[in-house]
Formats: sequence, C-alpha cells, structure tokens
Amino acid sequence: YSYAEFVQISKEISTLENEMLELKESLSEYKSMPSLLHIPDPSTNGSTMSTFRRSSVADLRIMYFNQMQALHAQIEGSAKFAPTTPGRHVVNEMDGVAALNAATYKVVGKVKFVILDDLVLVARRRRRTAAAETRGGSISEGKLVAEKCWPLNEMMVLDTKDSPTMTNVFKIRHGKETNVYRTDTPADKKALLSQFRQVAEELADKRRKEREGEHERRKSMWTGADVQRDGRWVGEWADELTVAIALREWEKAVTLVEQGKAKSSMMPSLATKLPILSSQLTSALLQSLSMPSNRKSTVIALISWLLRLEAGPAARSTFLNMRTQVLRSLVRKIPFEGHVGAYVGDLAVVTFTAIKHTADWFLASFKDNEAASAFIEWARHQIEGYAEAFRKQVYSPDVERKVVDECMTITYSQSRKLLQEYGLDFRFLFDDLL
Repeated sequence: YSYAEFVQISKEISTLENEMLELKESLSEYKSMPSLLHIPDPSTNGSTMSTFRRSSVADLRIMYFNQMQALHAQIEGSAKFAPTTPGRHVVNEMDGVAALNAATYKVVGKVKFVILDDLVLVARRRRRTAAAETRGGSISEGKLVAEKCWPLNEMMVLDTKDSPTMTNVFKIRHGKETNVYRTDTPADKKALLSQFRQVAEELADKRRKEREGEHERRKSMWTGADVQRDGRWVGEWADELTVAIALREWEKAVTLVEQGKAKSSMMPSLATKLPILSSQLTSALLQSLSMPSNRKSTVIALISWLLRLEAGPAARSTFLNMRTQVLRSLVRKIPFEGHVGAYVGDLAVVTFTAIKHTADWFLASFKDNEAASAFIEWARHQIEGYAEAFRKQVYSPDVERKVVDECMTITYSQSRKLLQEYGLDFRFLFDDLL
C-alpha cells in the first residue's frame, strides 16, 4: 500500500472505534432506563412485568375516578348526566362557546363543552343574583350547571357554512332536537369538531373490540361458528353505519344499508337494528335536502341516495317545499318603487325562472310519471301565488287601464320566454286567474 492509502485506512479505523464507543454508551443508557423511570426491566421475568401492568391499570382507574369526581364538583348536576362508571373519563374541554337560538341565531348565553370518552356534556353558567352583581360580580362568574348531555353514538354534528353575518357556527342534533352553537374563532370550531369526530371513531372502535372480546369469551357456549360470525358482522355493520351517518358520508352509509337489506333474511339479528338506522339515515338526508342553499348537483345526489333508500315520496315533498321557500324568499326581496309595470316584470322573471329551474332539477332527479304529476301540482300553486300578487298590485282603483294591459303583456311575454320555450305552458291558468 502507498502511504496515502495507509493514512486513509487509519482514519477509517479511528472513526469506527469512536462509533463503537458511542454505541456502547447508548446501550448502557438503555439498560439504565427502567430504573430511572421506576418501571421493571423488560428483560426480567414475566411475573414482574405482569404485576407492573396490573398496577398501571389500577393507577389509571384511580385517575379516571378522581377526574370524574372533580367534574361532578365543578359542574352542578353533571353526576346525573354522566355518572362515574369504569373507564369513563374526560377527553377535552372548551369554555366560552356561544349558545344560539335555533330559530333566530341570537346568542342566548355562553356554555362549556366537556367531551368524555362516550358522552358530550354541555354546561351553562348560572346567573348570579342582582345583589351579587351590584357588589361587582359578573354573570359569567356563576356556578356551572349541567344543561345537556348526549351519547356520542346517538348525536349528529352538522358543520354550517360561514355567511357574511354568521361565522363559526355548528349544530348538534339528537333525535328531533337541534342545538346551535358558535365558537369565537375558526380554529376553535375546527378543533372542537375534529375532537368530536376522533372520539366518536375511537368509541366505535372500542366497542367493536369489546364485542369481539365478548364473542371470544362466549365462543365455547355457542352452537356454531355461523352465529358468532353473523353477530360480529352485525355489530361492525351497525358501528360503521352509525359513524358514516355522523360524519355525513352518505354514499358509504347508503351502501351499508343496502348490504344490510341484502343480508336481513339470513341474519335475524339485523331485524331490530336495520329499520332504526335506515330511518336515521333517511332523516339526515332529508334534512340536508331541505337546505335552501343547495346547488343542483347536491340536490341530485341527495335525491339519488333517498331513492335508493325507497324514500321517493318524502324526497319529492322535501325538495318541492325547499324550492317554495327559495321562491318566497326571492319574491320578498323584490322592491316596489311605485311603478306597477316594473314590479310585475320583476315578479314574473323571478317566479317563472324559479319554476323553470325547479323543473330542470326535478326532471334530472326523478324519472317516474307519478313524480312528474307532483311537480305539475307544485307549479300550479306557484302560478296561483303569482296571480294573487299580480291582482293585488294591478287591480286597484288608481291603476289605469293601459297599465293593466301592459302588465298582462309582460306576464304572457315572460311566460313564453321562460316557460313555454322549455315545454312548460301555463297560459290556461293565466286566462282563468288574471
């Protein structure tokens, strides 16, 4: 070897020796970790580790128990809603969330959310007495009182899109009751909704594992493997469907219901769960369909899922009622500035355009003849509403005959442009109503 190669090899040997020394020090630190952390050495006998694990579980149960006792002391009435049970514990809390009136969206107070591993508890501040306020106390200083509590697997969280006048709003639906809340910041809302979803998924996963463990324990008592397999499938199916509804994963939820219907004749245990969950899914879809802000693609998708659930009549009724609300809202926004002809022109454009768009959406969603007759009946009612508004504005003593004729001409002209050219001819109704 040359001298240069000899020097290079010497350097590599020196580097390797340093690395070996570092590895030796790391191994020594690793071996000392159990004693530093006050836990048994994993390399020791198994009985010592088993004892440690049992001790850790006991410590966790004591911590959860103390946590629930502290919650009951902090929030009056919480023990009734969320009594102490093995394993129940607090996951997260968020104070200062505004509770809104579900109809007016006005703030009715501040509440505190307490998310447990299986429940969501809402507490409000009790108002202080007038005397206490006179002494300088504030209303927010009152004691927390438990107001509402919902099982995580029974509640539905609905994210509400921001509007120019209202932001950071979300809804919680349980049964027929809907509660509306608003956080101070988008980050708070995102964090809270994310926590709801995470804990709901963890709860479903936990219960699925508990059922699997119970199935294993009872395996020797059952008469055959088919019963065990069916029971496990039904449990997992119900959990997946519940979570899909809560997360508004409509396609997945509808597919699960269809799978349940296909297997219901072979699995008697499905008979009790399938109708309940199918009804919950249908109600959630109808609620979404009733939103006036829906776009055409959203409406078509929602109706297609409802048709797969055999809820066609309810879907038709909900859709047409929603379009009625949209049309009435648009008509109320038409200004009347003293000129009858201008008002009638705006009224005709708004009404006939809404009917045309509704027909377009309706025919894209429903195919059967019965559905078409429902739309014709709805359109007739809208024409009658237009005629009533027309008569109130036009047929008054101070309106000249030429203005009346002008309004009639506007009506027939807009009807021809917006309705007749698209196959919707309601001239026979105008002849009778105007």
